[in-house]
Amino acid sequence: MFSWTEILVVVSIGILVFGGKKLPALGRALRDSILGFKKGIQGKADERPLRDVTPPPPETHGSGKK
Repeated sequence: MFSWTEILVVVSIGILVFGGKKLPALGRALRDSILGFKKGIQGKADERPLRDVTPPPPETHGSGKK
């Protein structure tokens, strides 16, 4: 397990590298990534329906006679 000193050093380096304003956004992104990973592992289906990716049929222009 990590000691408080190690955690403090990592947080301090994070503040120096990313700045205080970016850390909350990075934390949210990390949380969303972890939650998405857990959902994928548990096999929960995404609530959004999948998009149809089949190409449309080819269009015909006129009757083909000149």
